[in-house]
Amino acid sequence: MDRRESAGALRRATWITTALAIVGVAVPLMVAAHYKALGIPRSDDWSYLLVQFRFVRHGTISLNNWVSMTLVGQIVLGAPVALLSHESITAMQCFTAGAGLIGLVAVVRLGRRLVPSVWLGAFVALMVAAGPLWGPLAASFMTDIPAFTLGILSLLVGVEAFRRDRVSMPLVGASLALGFAGFAVRQYGIVPPIAVAATAAWVLAGRRDTARLRILASMAGLFVIAVCALFVWWRNLPQSLSLSPAAPTFHSLRNLALKGTNLFRLLGLLTAPAVLLAGPARIVRSAWHAARRLTVASSSAIALLMAAMYLHVPARPFVGNYVSRDGVLSTDVLDGPRPNVLPRALFDLLVLVGSVAAVLLVLAAIPSGVALARKLRDRSQYTTDPVVLAVALAFMGYSLAYVVALATGLPLYDRYVLPLVPLAALGVLRAASAREVLAKRPNGRALPAGGRARLGALAGGAGLLALAVVGLVFTADSASFDGTRWATAVAVTQRGYTALQIDGGFEWDSYHLGFAPSSSRPPNSGTAARAPDPKERRLHYCVKLRVGGPPARSVVVVTKPLRGTLDGTSRVVAARTRACLPSG
Repeated sequence: MDRRESAGALRRATWITTALAIVGVAVPLMVAAHYKALGIPRSDDWSYLLVQFRFVRHGTISLNNWVSMTLVGQIVLGAPVALLSHESITAMQCFTAGAGLIGLVAVVRLGRRLVPSVWLGAFVALMVAAGPLWGPLAASFMTDIPAFTLGILSLLVGVEAFRRDRVSMPLVGASLALGFAGFAVRQYGIVPPIAVAATAAWVLAGRRDTARLRILASMAGLFVIAVCALFVWWRNLPQSLSLSPAAPTFHSLRNLALKGTNLFRLLGLLTAPAVLLAGPARIVRSAWHAARRLTVASSSAIALLMAAMYLHVPARPFVGNYVSRDGVLSTDVLDGPRPNVLPRALFDLLVLVGSVAAVLLVLAAIPSGVALARKLRDRSQYTTDPVVLAVALAFMGYSLAYVVALATGLPLYDRYVLPLVPLAALGVLRAASAREVLAKRPNGRALPAGGRARLGALAGGAGLLALAVVGLVFTADSASFDGTRWATAVAVTQRGYTALQIDGGFEWDSYHLGFAPSSSRPPNSGTAARAPDPKERRLHYCVKLRVGGPPARSVVVVTKPLRGTLDGTSRVVAARTRACLPSG
């Protein structure tokens, strides 16, 4: 690469990183700060923050009867920030956003290995950051984004190992190490290193490289030992809330059909700009030419399944918890009628877009699936591109893990789809790029498709802009809801009430109590129901927060409006419901 090319690459990298920093870091933090949601516990991160601060204060890990993921990796990585910032919640939330930026840049790098242009990888990374999941998660201390980053890094380093003439075992080892760190944050982080190891074994077996196969087996053995040791140690930590899989039942299989379909619909929505950029018509034509009967059967079955699940439970077409009609966390953390984030017709349009895009995702995979089947039939499977194989295995690994979780009764929320989004989007764009190569004339000149390419770029750009608007609306609504609830409870304390006299919602109650109340347990917890803690027995809430009007026969103490809502009249009310006694 000469000096001019190097300078051009540096400029591109600077522009892309700046754009990702603005969309993925600055916007979520600025929106949270505007609505006074920066520097307060949000969602489940009340528990992770307490674990983090106890760790830097006492050097011990206690999991508050709420942590059901491994978490310890995030606690170790976040410890320097917690120490230097003197246990600042704002600093820990900025740490999450900064970790997310590294993950987004890694998506761009991964895209360079799968699609012909760095701008396509940048498009996918921006799409991930612009969606309605990223903003609320980036301005928190939730584990989803750090686990996402470590997973993408593990996959990226593994992919780099396959770019050389001989598989780089040091890079495979580095991939497994990053995957172990990801597993130490969330159990699902084990998927990318397994995908990399399986791909390495496939490639080395095809090349009959027994020496490197033995090295890989040793690395994989050490990885499995380390994972098992960490898992056993974690399960025995104080106040660990391990989840217990159960045998599949009719209810769990019904839940699998419902939530699995809705999660796939959400994946379609979040990857819709990439589908538009790839060209829906070209996706359908390619699938039709590759396998007509399979195209008709798969598209019809998925469309009918999407429609049936929506008609069965129209209130939560996207699994729920974050992308819900009434906003992030819905009514899970505070009582009262919360207003919808978007008009019903517009939200239903998102459902339709997600459903159609999900069908197109399946159709985009048909040509590659048919080609792979031919290779297997002709026994030429070792010619498969290892980069594509590793990414495909990671996608299938996450999907299988979620299927098993739902079938065995474990909880699953819409934010779990986050690591699937860049993999699916890059896969669609990779398929579109392959079709363009195959569409060239024998003399190497491309067929005249400039108009279609420009139309695809415009459609993809418009889709990205629309997704960004939806993402910003959800991010602002989440920050407004969280910030207003917390500010209302703080205002009550300024009237002379103590924090433990205020039933301020799930995060307020648990953060100030120091652990999850005994009545709050995730579904299918492997931890036996416990008796209330002595501090919990002494609780005496006399002021209750709720959305809307105050409870009957109560006295209003503080009321604050929910800014940024559709109706403009919603409010959070704190009302005294009974005489106050010392609490906690």
